[in-house]
Amino acid sequence: MTAVGERAVPAHAKVNLWLHVTGRLANGYHSLDSLHVRTSLADRLWFTPADSPALEVTGRFSAALQDLDGSRNLVTRALAAVAPTQAFRIVLEKNIPVASGLGGGSADAAATLRTVSGLTEDLPAIAATLGADVPSCLHDGTVMTAGTGDVVTPVEPLPECALVLVNPGTALPTAKVFAGFEEPLSVPRPLTRPPESFDDLVRELANRRNDLEPAACRVEPGISDVLSALRTTPGIALARMTGTGATCFGLAGTLRQADRAAALLRRHHPGWWIEATIILTQPRAGP
Repeated sequence: MTAVGERAVPAHAKVNLWLHVTGRLANGYHSLDSLHVRTSLADRLWFTPADSPALEVTGRFSAALQDLDGSRNLVTRALAAVAPTQAFRIVLEKNIPVASGLGGGSADAAATLRTVSGLTEDLPAIAATLGADVPSCLHDGTVMTAGTGDVVTPVEPLPECALVLVNPGTALPTAKVFAGFEEPLSVPRPLTRPPESFDDLVRELANRRNDLEPAACRVEPGISDVLSALRTTPGIALARMTGTGATCFGLAGTLRQADRAAALLRRHHPGWWIEATIILTQPRAGP
């Protein structure tokens, strides 16, 4: 259990460097094969013991959560799952776009589980009840995920690199994208060895894809525009959608290259949300 108080707890966004849909399950869900990385972009949470529970949402993307019923908020649900008799005043600074494919809500839930719970072995099972991405967000570094997201395998850190994250300003519900998925199922393609260089990583990613990209583009055509813009921007080695969208990423060798690419994109597309960030290649000390 991590001490609570005035110190901010970061909840880092996740990016799917690839996402393969490998099966359709009888319960209506899908089995997946994906590589998750965490980025320096993060929400922040503060937990203060209180007489009665309270959640305050601030930050750039707070408006999207203001009307959400408390029982549906992943932070509230995570707290109830591991500390039902404890009361906290929680402040959530929302810096990750909502329903964007970046796992912001899942990262918030995982940060809550890790901060207020004294449990360790039971956390992955509890996380799986909260959402498909929550188990992977319990981990600091790069992980492979399988099943419905509940099978998580840590892998060696990737080479240092950066991302340009771009969202056309659209929240895209996961269920809507999966409902429109019509493509053939994929065979899992886990990493057999960690890439030794940035070029190795680009080659590995070029042999994989995000199977949900076509469905997401049919639901939100603006995603195609984002991908086209990223693929023609200097300094971007590869562009792909993350998760169920609508956020896409451009892979760059350095943060300087990512910053330059982001500046160019902002100049031509002022209405898009654009953020340069790095992949966290080493585990963090703490939540």
